[in-house]
Amino acid sequence: MLMAVACGQRKENLVSRPVPAVSFNEPVVVSTEPKKIVLPQYYYQGERYRDPFVPLIGPGRSLYQPGEIIPPNLGTLMLKGIMTDRQGVNIAILSSGGVSYLLKNGRLYDSQYRLIPGITGVVKKDRVLVITSDRIVKELTIQK
Repeated sequence: MLMAVACGQRKENLVSRPVPAVSFNEPVVVSTEPKKIVLPQYYYQGERYRDPFVPLIGPGRSLYQPGEIIPPNLGTLMLKGIMTDRQGVNIAILSSGGVSYLLKNGRLYDSQYRLIPGITGVVKKDRVLVITSDRIVKELTIQK
């Protein structure tokens, strides 16, 4: 005797899915060029931060007190360096008695980027001219 047993599928469980149309006549484009990795360009924005040449502890610490604008003493003013920002503007880092100043676009700023009234200046390639409101001019160069 032969017995045939078959398992049938229920029609309720069958789900009909549409088959996407595939065209074999369209060309397939495969890119063999490696993807270019673009690294972000770094711009120094430290002109608004502390002077990197003044030590954090010990003698030479900043004498800055919050709320005060301390005009520099021209006799002790020293040129520490000249930088160029991304727009091509020269910025001079000045120091006087442990307090740092920035000379940018003819204006003198303290370490908190506040304008120092009565003192202007010109930043050249290798020197700085500082001019007071009394028309006193002092030329500063980087000491070697």
